[in-house]
Parts: sequence; C-alpha cells; structure tokens
Amino acid sequence: MGLPKSRLASLYKDFTPLKELNPDGYVANINTWVKYLHENYLSDTRNVVLHIGTQFLQCLSDASHGTPSSIDLVIDKLVEDGVLIPYNEFTSGSIGLGVSTSMFSWLTNRFGMSSRFTSRKSNNEMGYLKDMDLIIKENLINNYSLIIDEINSNILVHVTGISDLVFSREQFIQRAGVSKYLNLDSYDAMLLYLKDYKKVIAYSDNVVKIINCPFIKSSASFPQDITDNDVAIVNIKTNISNISQRIKQMEDKIRYYNQKLTVKATKREVLKEYLRAKMIIEKHLLTLLKFQNNLIEVKHQIDLSATNATLVETLSRSVDVMRSLNEYAGSTEGVEQLLDAIENEKLKSNKIGDLLSSIGYNEEDEDVEELDKELEKLTLESDIAENVDKEKENKDKQLDKLRDLISVSSELKKHENTNTEKSSDNAMLIEE
Repeated sequence: MGLPKSRLASLYKDFTPLKELNPDGYVANINTWVKYLHENYLSDTRNVVLHIGTQFLQCLSDASHGTPSSIDLVIDKLVEDGVLIPYNEFTSGSIGLGVSTSMFSWLTNRFGMSSRFTSRKSNNEMGYLKDMDLIIKENLINNYSLIIDEINSNILVHVTGISDLVFSREQFIQRAGVSKYLNLDSYDAMLLYLKDYKKVIAYSDNVVKIINCPFIKSSASFPQDITDNDVAIVNIKTNISNISQRIKQMEDKIRYYNQKLTVKATKREVLKEYLRAKMIIEKHLLTLLKFQNNLIEVKHQIDLSATNATLVETLSRSVDVMRSLNEYAGSTEGVEQLLDAIENEKLKSNKIGDLLSSIGYNEEDEDVEELDKELEKLTLESDIAENVDKEKENKDKQLDKLRDLISVSSELKKHENTNTEKSSDNAMLIEE
C-alpha cells in the first residue's frame, strides 16, 4: 500500500516544527508513516530484523519529493512504543522482552540506565539516518512459538541420548525450523533470543545444545553451557553427516554405471571401463561405510556413557534419600520398642474404655424382683391382647359363613318356585 498522494508534500518534508505549530498534523504524519512501514516493511513474518540507514532512505524516496526528511521521528516512535528494538540493546540483554514498554522505559529513565533513543545521526539531508539494525518484536515472538513447536516435534520427541541434543549451528537451524520460518538475516537474532532470553539453548563456537529438556535438567552431570565434550559430539555428528552424503553420491554413481552396463550396443572396451569405474567406487564406498559405522558406534558409546552417568547419579541420590529416611526412623531395636509401647498404650486405652462404659450401671443396685414382675405383667397383657384378636377373628369368620348359608338358602327357594310354576303350566296344557 502506498502513501496518500494528497499528503506526500507534507509527509516528505521536515515536519518537526509541526509538533509545536500543528500537533494534530504532526501526529497524523507520524501515524501515516507508521501504518506504511507496518504494511510494507514490518508485516513480512520472515523478517525479524529491519535494517535502516542510507539504503533504507533510498527505498523510501519519491521521484517528486526525494527522500523523507523526518523518517527518523517515525522510527523513534516505533522504538518508543516497543514495536522495534535497537539491536545493540537486544544483544546486550538490556531489553525486558515481555515487560510492558512504558514500564521498562520508565525504569530506565528513572534510574538513568539508558538515554532516549534516536535514529538520527546528523542533519545531512541525504544520509541523516543511522546505519543500524532493529528487532521487529512481534515477528520475533511469533516465530519463537513456531520454532519451539518444531523443536518439540522434530527433536525432543526423538531424544534417546545426549548426542541428540547437540548440533552444529547449521544442523540446528535446519532441524529446529529456523530456516523454515526466517530469512538468513534473522537467524542470529533468533538464536540469541533462544539463548539469552528464553534459556532454551546454549550457543557458542558454532555449537548449539538444547538445555531446556528433562534429560539435561534432571542430571547435574551435564552442564548448561557448551563444553569440549559437546564440541567433540558435534564433530562426530558432522563427520557422520558428511560421510553419509558421500555414500549417497557414490551409490548414485554405482546405479549410473549399472545402467550403462546394461546397454548391449556399447563396445566391449567401453563396458570394461564402466565396470572398472564401478569397482573403484565400490571399493571407496566400502571404506566409507566402515568409517561411518565406526563413528556411529562411537556416538552410541557416548550416549551409553551419558546414560550410565545419569543412572549412577540417580542411584546415588536414591541411596542418600534412603539413608536419610532410615536415620530418621532410627535403629531396628528402637522401632521394636516403639511398637511395644504402642501395644501397651492400646491395651491401656481399651481398659479405660471398658471402665468408662460401665459408669452408673450396677446390677446389685437394681430391684430384680420388681423387674421380673413388671416383665410378667407386660407378657400377660400381650397374651390377653393376642387372645382378644384371635376371638374377634373367629367371630368374623363365623359371621361370613352364616352370610354364605343365607345366600345359598335364598337361591334354593327361588329355584323351587320356578319349578312349581312350570309344573302348573304343563298341567294346564294337558287338560286343554
């Protein structure tokens, strides 16, 4: 996106005086340039570093208005807002990434830790901007998250030994996805961020070691910084990688010669030379394979030694813990005495409980005879009540039977009357 044509004259001239004469116009020019830089220079996520200077001014130049005269004010504003970070402050670790910019600025100004940043070096119209690098903070942080995901998925899940955590700079840039997400100029900035700000890696002498890993954190045998052992491991891995590439090249040549040897139209002398070349390559290939296997064996032995060191350290700590606990528990005789004491106290507690449960109860103080009489009275009342219930139940049964008899008698009478009437009717019919 370009700048608004109607405002180019104002944007490209020195608008510093507008800060006093026309504050609104000054702020509008700053905001317009800020938006332009965001859209054209800061939005490319592969860029973590913005380089400013004479070349940057030329990139911003306009055919009619020349180079912008106040772009330094815009850069200074972006630095003040924490959008950009001066590279020298970033490398010195004096920037509190993750701390609000206003708070950090207040602290540095309050205690005189740093002076106000300015990107202008002189009043020279053509080259007034300092030649320097600035960190694009948002791109740095966003790419860090992506690279951490790559480290977890491409490296840490496959770790089996210490050698899997140590790399040359080039190997790490490939495996950790640094080259996947960033351009070449941003590599060092990201490595520095991973090392000094996030403590994910140790980095020195072209050697990178991942230290934010349980394998490293759990053992005091492996220091957090780069050691001679790390350098040796990187040399072994680099040689293995180089040999592997040469082996692949030779295997490709052998396949090439095998194809040539299958062409029947080729003269015998030519085929003989192809065969000789193939045999020479196979001889060198055999040597390289032996070298590679030896180096791989050494690498495995290093990992095994590192694992042994970790196990020994773990066992040593375990012994110390067990010894400490046993000392706290005391001797076996002391434990037996403790158990006897516990048993004695348990017996005492049971006896005290029995005594307390018998408080206020004494059979001798009770009138046993009176209790027996009361019990017989209750039993007699219960029997009488039971007999009354049974007698009532028998009476109810007899009444039910009597009702049934009466009902049957009535039915019989009705039946007899019916038969009598039928007999009379039949007699009358006969007489007629």
